[in-house]
Amino acid sequence: MIRNLTIIAVASFVLAVACLGTAFAIGGRDLVKKGGWSFPANIHIEDDDGRVTIRRNGDVTIEDHGPNTSRQIAWTGGDALRVDLPARVIFTQGDKAEITVEGPEGLARRVVLTGERLHFDGDGQGRGFRFDRHGMQTFADRDDLVIRITAPAVRKFTLNGSGDLDIQSYDQPDLALTLNGSGEAYASGKTGKVDLRIAGSGEAELTALTITDAKVAIAGSGEAKLGPTGEADVNIAGSGDVTLTERPASLSKSIAGSGDINESW
Repeated sequence: MIRNLTIIAVASFVLAVACLGTAFAIGGRDLVKKGGWSFPANIHIEDDDGRVTIRRNGDVTIEDHGPNTSRQIAWTGGDALRVDLPARVIFTQGDKAEITVEGPEGLARRVVLTGERLHFDGDGQGRGFRFDRHGMQTFADRDDLVIRITAPAVRKFTLNGSGDLDIQSYDQPDLALTLNGSGEAYASGKTGKVDLRIAGSGEAELTALTITDAKVAIAGSGEAKLGPTGEADVNIAGSGDVTLTERPASLSKSIAGSGDINESW
């Protein structure tokens, strides 16, 4: 609910500022030759060959991201992946390590991989607008940016912030999945052991993943749904919820707060 309200608020702000940006894109060069157009409250509008960027206190707030594009990022693979940007990340286990970024040009060109960390290069938070044959479109956070990743041996995943992580065709002895923030994660395939940690309001949907043993730790209001058939160790601190879709051979649980463990087998 909070995320939806935030997106609506950002979209409304984008629409208002985009109108100013459009006017500036049309006549901005006649208003200023260098340095852009300054406003009170540290608002600054720049025009770079017709592409408008709005800054506040020097940081990019909203920008014209341009048309959709696709690009490749070189990667040799590894055993860990950390997502530090608002996007939909689709990971598929496969023989070849590769990363494909799809989305608005202004966002796609700023996605970089540093070690195991996938993030934006430069300033800006992904909020923006663009013009196409349908008119002006506004978007925020993870809208429209899709990152497709293939690798053979990733076993540790970390999702920070508000993105989406979809793990497909997983087949490894174990899976370590950590969510920090309000992100959502999904997984399908099979594994012997899951170590799931959620800090915040994140959600993990692992019912399509065949699991033997699982350890789940939630701090906050996060939610997890999974079906371990062997040992299950569940710890909740806060108002988090864990739904078990299979009857585990043994269940160890600890709840500090108003959290719940639901049996749904």
